[in-house]
Amino acid sequence: MTSSSAGARTRSGRIKRSRRPGCSRSDGEVIAGAYRRDDVPAGALVGLPVSAGTVEGRARVILDMAEADLEAGDILVTAYTDPSWSPLFVAITGLVTEVGGLMTHGAVIAREYGLPAVVGWSMPPG
Repeated sequence: MTSSSAGARTRSGRIKRSRRPGCSRSDGEVIAGAYRRDDVPAGALVGLPVSAGTVEGRARVILDMAEADLEAGDILVTAYTDPSWSPLFVAITGLVTEVGGLMTHGAVIAREYGLPAVVGWSMPPG
């Protein structure tokens, strides 16, 4: 199993979600919130839309930029991005990250490139 800062990949290649809090204060208090889910279709992933648009394509889960094997038109799904991920943005048509907000790297770059993006996604209950 290889680990990343927000998740891990098992030997079978499936992503295993971490249990770390999304936000905590300097005194250690965990700030928890929840998305309203009463009108979300079963099995849907819920997140924060940070760059407008709709896209369909092959979703590629990439946890290590060095191992990225993206083709033009792919949707990048990852734990987070930082400036070292910027070269990948020229090939993708959408972005989904596990952590983030309106002013995080992935959100800002997605808006600059005009890519639809969702950050802070969470797994459906169950």
